[in-house]
Amino acid sequence: MTMKICIAQMEVVWEDPGATLNRARSYIQQAAETGASLVCFPEQFATGWDPSSHTFVQGMEGEIVTTLRTLARKSGIAILGSLREQYKPLPRNTAIAVDSRGEVIARYAKCHPFTPGGEERHYCPGNEITIFRIDDLAFGLGICYDLRFPPLFRAYARRGVHAVIIPAAWPASRLRHWEILIRARAVDNRLYIIGVNTTGATPVDTYRGDSIIAAPDGRIAINGSGNPGMASGGTGDVLTGVVTALVAQCYEPFAACCLGVFCHGFAADLAAVEKGEIGLIATDVQEMLPYAFKLLAGTKINGGR
Repeated sequence: MTMKICIAQMEVVWEDPGATLNRARSYIQQAAETGASLVCFPEQFATGWDPSSHTFVQGMEGEIVTTLRTLARKSGIAILGSLREQYKPLPRNTAIAVDSRGEVIARYAKCHPFTPGGEERHYCPGNEITIFRIDDLAFGLGICYDLRFPPLFRAYARRGVHAVIIPAAWPASRLRHWEILIRARAVDNRLYIIGVNTTGATPVDTYRGDSIIAAPDGRIAINGSGNPGMASGGTGDVLTGVVTALVAQCYEPFAACCLGVFCHGFAADLAAVEKGEIGLIATDVQEMLPYAFKLLAGTKINGGR
């Protein structure tokens, strides 16, 4: 089973969901015209990612989700989007998948808020993995900073997903980490990793796109440019990748794997140690340990078809 996926590497209209969603319409139409089954947008694409803003926080009946459902139904294509979801006591950074009938089939809240930017003080972390199916392929979800935590991807691999999609607002200053980590997660777990990054400048940071689809052997199947837009078959118009159904190969014991990935998963950051930039690495490791043990104890699986 193979499936065509499009990545919408879109520059947002800052804090203006109406204008950004209107811009997204052309991306969705382009993707549908290529015959793709799914089009994916970056993290908090309708507003732009902000670790502290609660502007345009909304529920599943709000403008963002309602518009995506309508566009999916009219275009006949599944859509992956992301928003600031209403939740108590704080909002959640949430990704949703809408099928071609306009039905929400998956919802995932970011498990690892970006602590170096203080996101955990303004957003509640999620505590469930999410698996959904499109065209008989199983997908998992993560969001941006989740990429630095290998146990999340191991949990998906153990449940047989074919690909994990990562909507992100990954800054240009750390793009070296972006590619290495995506390829590492693909190789570690023998599945596809689909990195969907934003582009352009916002009050928070500067972004350069470079969206990536990494194959289970670590090969870069698709690598986008730093420009906004969708790219297709090298034309620069549509970023289109084909995902093939492969059975994820999981290696036991899981506990040993969790310990082993520290060296492998954070190899990309060793240069930062030499420069004295150890804060981010220390935070990653401290947060990863309890999460690994939580997965070993058993993880909830949220929704999906």
